[in-house]
Amino acid sequence: MKIEQTRRAGKRQNGTKRVFGLQHVKRSADEIQQIVEAAGFRTIDQVTEPMKIYPIITVVKE
Repeated sequence: MKIEQTRRAGKRQNGTKRVFGLQHVKRSADEIQQIVEAAGFRTIDQVTEPMKIYPIITVVKE
């Protein structure tokens, strides 16, 4: 019963959440930087927002 209630609330057994039908994967700023650079972008700036939860990375397309 508890598993079914958890699934209805949008949470999965492995600790990830689905928001708007998308699965959220938490990544560090460095991991995100590697991904966007592999996709052809150049990093301009990398900061963490004031609450220290989300990294903010400014990139430009090369």
